[in-house]
Amino acid sequence: GVTLFAEFGKYLVGTINVSNLTVHSGIRVAQFRQKPTPPAPPLRDDKVYVSFIMSDGDNLPVLTTHNFPQLWRDPLRGKIPIGWTISPAAGLLIPAVVDYYYETSTPQDYWLTAVSGLGYTYPDQYGIRYRDREKVYTDFLNLTRLAMVPMDLHAAWIMGITQPKLIAQYAELVRPQALFPDYGRRVTRYEDATYLTSRNVPVFHAVMGWRENASPEEQVALWEQQVRAITPQRRPAFLHLFLWNWGTSLPMLRDLLQRLGDDYVAVRPDHLATLYLQAMEREQIIVRPPDRIAALGDERISFTLHVRNTGKERQKVSVRVEEGLQQAATSFDTIDLFPPNGVDVLVEGIPVADAVKVAFEGALGRREVRIPVLRVKPDMVVGTLPPPQQLEPAGFYEAENLGHLSGAELPDPEATGGTAWSAVPGKAQPGHIVFGPYAGMPAGRYLVLFRIKRTDEAQGALLKVDTCVGGGSPVTAERIVQAQELPLGAYRYVALTTSHPGGAIETRVEWFGAASVVVDHVGIWRIR
Repeated sequence: GVTLFAEFGKYLVGTINVSNLTVHSGIRVAQFRQKPTPPAPPLRDDKVYVSFIMSDGDNLPVLTTHNFPQLWRDPLRGKIPIGWTISPAAGLLIPAVVDYYYETSTPQDYWLTAVSGLGYTYPDQYGIRYRDREKVYTDFLNLTRLAMVPMDLHAAWIMGITQPKLIAQYAELVRPQALFPDYGRRVTRYEDATYLTSRNVPVFHAVMGWRENASPEEQVALWEQQVRAITPQRRPAFLHLFLWNWGTSLPMLRDLLQRLGDDYVAVRPDHLATLYLQAMEREQIIVRPPDRIAALGDERISFTLHVRNTGKERQKVSVRVEEGLQQAATSFDTIDLFPPNGVDVLVEGIPVADAVKVAFEGALGRREVRIPVLRVKPDMVVGTLPPPQQLEPAGFYEAENLGHLSGAELPDPEATGGTAWSAVPGKAQPGHIVFGPYAGMPAGRYLVLFRIKRTDEAQGALLKVDTCVGGGSPVTAERIVQAQELPLGAYRYVALTTSHPGGAIETRVEWFGAASVVVDHVGIWRIR
């Protein structure tokens, strides 16, 4: 229902089972003001800073009679920094309830706009049924900005937003202090989880999800695994720890922090933004490279690097490919960047090494990035490939970092990351053993390659690979893979060409359970 509302430029204010709105909405509160902001802790170069963001259940009664009152009464509240989310509509419909929460907040409690602004909606789908979709979406953003002011809200938790352009527009028009997208873990790389968008507004994607029917102990163990998996080696680092209100208790947060140890420091969401901006200002220039470049045979490849001025001064930076490409070319030889602007640099060439090194030099000194190159031989592909010169890397995802309903992580020296995801008859349940990444991608045609091997003798249908819009519908491409198409013990790339309508993309491996299989990774290329 929410998706359909969004397509027609509508949003939902969830009021199921909320009572006495006639009375509540008639109460007048002079103004809403969050408690004064305490000073942020000093930035330390050896720490990982984390912020908890508690979902609001997408409904006003969560604030009145469901589990927010229970969470609010927990004696641990006030001892752990928490970002609580609230709909701007609450100020109109239940103002006295909002006033109660604001007045009883501690210095460790911070309030953010709930999904996804003025009301519950999905920006990826917002207004797509209209010719002037952009005006419909920007009108929603302008109304959201106006609704946040009387509620004293300065940051937003957004759901169903994956496209970089839409995130940038949200930052540009709503002008928040920070954005905290996603309803649970969607990204698998730190570089995709934490970055700056338009106006140098910090974006912190959720890095924690949940497992239904898990015990509190199992859930905390999963959280720890997810946080550690995405924590980069470089410090300081900054992470958004999303909390599903229906399955979270405050003792679970305490237990997680104890398991993570002193290297991880919990801070308020506004402090997370402040500290991250301090760290970025010191960097002056940041470069966001792709995780990996895949080359089909010896054909020319292209990829994009995003370069952003994160300091306070104008920067002139030279761009040069130093290793890994023959006949290398870049769209800019020199970048002239004023803060807080960024630019995409297109890099092209013929790969001749296992990595490409690109250097950036200027008054700020030298920055360099090294991007691994994965070589895909055409004779290792099951299916049909488009002409290589039309391909541009869009994403690379290790199978062990994607979603799973069954199976187990397996050390594998032949896998690109040294580990892969395995399903074995009798141990794993047939079904979707790999799914994700729910990455935002613009509408267009894409090539998807699944790297898979069979490790048991088998005949007939082994598994199905498909692509779809995040959430499972519509399915945009699929292929049944026969056992004989995967030689025993040898990896092959299973190819799908798909027309993606835009928004979150999902790739899936559905295992039929007949023989053991190992999934290494999923690669996605845009067909230009």
